[in-house]
Amino acid sequence: MTLLPRRLLPPLLALAAAATLLLHADETAPHWTDTLAQQLLHDIRQATDDLERQRQQLNDQRRQAQDDLRERQRLLDDAQRQADKDSDRLRQLQDQNAALSRQLRQRQQTREQLDRLLPNGLEPELQAMRQHLLDGLAPQRETLDASAPDGAVLHGTALRLGPFAVFRPDDHTRPPALLAPASEGSLLPALNTRLSPQRQAAVSALLDGQDAPLPIDPTGGRLLDAPSPDSLLTHLRKGGTVMIPIAATALAALLAALAKVAQLLRLPTRTPDDQRLHDALHGNATLPQTLQPLADAARQHPDLPPDDLEETLYQATLDTNARLERLLPLIAVCASTAPLLGLLGTVTGMIHTFQLITLHGSGDAALLASGIAEALVTTETGLATAIPALLAHAFLSRRLRRFRAVQQQTALRLLDLQRQDRHADTRH
Repeated sequence: MTLLPRRLLPPLLALAAAATLLLHADETAPHWTDTLAQQLLHDIRQATDDLERQRQQLNDQRRQAQDDLRERQRLLDDAQRQADKDSDRLRQLQDQNAALSRQLRQRQQTREQLDRLLPNGLEPELQAMRQHLLDGLAPQRETLDASAPDGAVLHGTALRLGPFAVFRPDDHTRPPALLAPASEGSLLPALNTRLSPQRQAAVSALLDGQDAPLPIDPTGGRLLDAPSPDSLLTHLRKGGTVMIPIAATALAALLAALAKVAQLLRLPTRTPDDQRLHDALHGNATLPQTLQPLADAARQHPDLPPDDLEETLYQATLDTNARLERLLPLIAVCASTAPLLGLLGTVTGMIHTFQLITLHGSGDAALLASGIAEALVTTETGLATAIPALLAHAFLSRRLRRFRAVQQQTALRLLDLQRQDRHADTRH
């Protein structure tokens, strides 16, 4: 319940008394009663307004207090969360400190045990290990027996440097070689005799006490025993039967390209001048072989109308272009067919590989190599055939388009010259 301010009690009491007098007043009361009533009503309104303002102020203060309370609660929650994080971090640090203390105690115990076992410390043991390593790296000469590739047992001198060793027979009947681990079923180290003459001379110099580079093979002989690269014919044979149509396609594309290059490179690249065209039109000069049919057609039909003469020249260009375009479609077909044949070889090679896996399993990679080689070699050969054929077709087609432009310009110039000659004959 809200208490009223003390300064408002007298006006309210006066208002209550005046209201009581008004209720019991006679209708014949003097005029001053009306004035008093109006004053009282004015005081009541003012008091009411004062009360309303005070209520608004109290509400504002209450809302401000609630906002302050919520902000303080939020700050308190943040502080609580930070305190929880600090507490977790403190526990982690305590756990780490305890773990480090345990490790320190364990190391101290280990050190005490080592001190009891090695009264003089670790230095002598480390020195002994270092000397052992140095002795192992120093060249060591020894006499032993070794097994040659043909099965013969040779007696000779070996020079070891760590895991690597070279050997030279005492009878010098065979060249120096590298020592390899003993092969299966043999107790003697094997000899790898695949050394170049320069390396054989280096091994002999080393065994004679001279300074020379020591040939080593970290692969234990596998690098020297690796097969040499296949020849081109052997490589192509791995592609199987699909290589036959691919080779035929490549041969056809090559022969057609060479023939067209020899033919199209002789084509003119510029239009002859007007004087030469005029002389050729009257039979006093000759044009290049591919342009001469145009001059012959114009000279043989001097009386034809311009439209008919144009058709005659167009027919001559068609005859020439038909001869020049021969074999170009063959090159395009070869360029598009070779990759498809290579894809066919890839499919057959994978089928062969899966058949071998079905029969022998996937444990032996050498058995699967033939199918994989067939799949890859055919694709390689197909692309190697298609790419040059495609480039040759593009070059030859561009050369032919350039000649057609020269041919058309020549035909137009011949028409103009023929028309000029007719006008000149008409004036005369």
